[in-house]
Amino acid sequence: MLYAAVFEMTEEALFGDRAADTAEASVWRDSGIDLNGLLTPDDEERLALAVQRPGRVDLTVVESLATILAMQRRLDDTLGPSVILSATLAQARTVTRLLRETRGKVRDSLAPVAAEWVQFSGWLQAELRAMTQQRPTR
Repeated sequence: MLYAAVFEMTEEALFGDRAADTAEASVWRDSGIDLNGLLTPDDEERLALAVQRPGRVDLTVVESLATILAMQRRLDDTLGPSVILSATLAQARTVTRLLRETRGKVRDSLAPVAAEWVQFSGWLQAELRAMTQQRPTR
């Protein structure tokens, strides 16, 4: 508020719409895709903090990651692999990095989620390749 007063600008003009910037920067949410309330803003913030500092990964973060993966699978069923592949690959890279940097019981809980994410990413790539190689029959 003080910066805005000093520069004689509105806070929005000076800082932009911070809520929109946060939503766009999230690796966990594709724009326009609703997670049916399964991922709250608090969950999303907790995930963002965990990515910045893997020591913050806890069982709630692991549960949120499992929820996101389940939603990605449902999206594949309805939208197909081409729509979600790039987001899923980015998420898989992030989850495997978190796995490398976590320890203890949390790591033990995160390992199967990370493995499923990598497997799902491979499945999407194979599914997309199969779709592009199909030729119409005459």
